[in-house]
Amino acid sequence: MNVVAPTDDVAVVKFYCPACKCGHRVWLGANGWEYNGNAAAPTFWPSIKVESADELGPTICHSFVINGQIEYLADCAHAMRGQRRVQLEPWPEGAL
Repeated sequence: MNVVAPTDDVAVVKFYCPACKCGHRVWLGANGWEYNGNAAAPTFWPSIKVESADELGPTICHSFVINGQIEYLADCAHAMRGQRRVQLEPWPEGAL
């Protein structure tokens, strides 16, 4: 997990999503997500929903991150939809 832009009242953290093969950003603090403060086994709440589009069309990645594990929800548009207890991976070299 990487801290992207901490300030006094807001921080942005980024974790690598193995389903999307890229990073997902989570804004912490006022008007953002809650965080357990454990970089080794993070928990964010509420759920994280990322909607994007590329040359293949729109996609959705919706998950909970609990104690360093990803739980992909049923509305995901990728092959890991519904998988639970997917361990957060270290940031791969060259990943966005």
